[in-house]
Amino acid sequence: MMKNDKETLCKKEYVPPVLMAVFIEMECGIAANSATLNPGDINTPPTPGIGDWNDGGNTGNGDYDF
Repeated sequence: MMKNDKETLCKKEYVPPVLMAVFIEMECGIAANSATLNPGDINTPPTPGIGDWNDGGNTGNGDYDF
């Protein structure tokens, strides 16, 4: 036997999303030019030194059991 019960559906009130913005004013652009980066050495500061990553390795005598 099935009952036909009436359900009361309550709708929730719509809450729109809120966007906030914070504006930060820099004093004389102190963060823009406060650091200098030189990735290279003393002779060539703007050019980083690149070493050879291939060291030849040691693979033994090549006799492998798979």
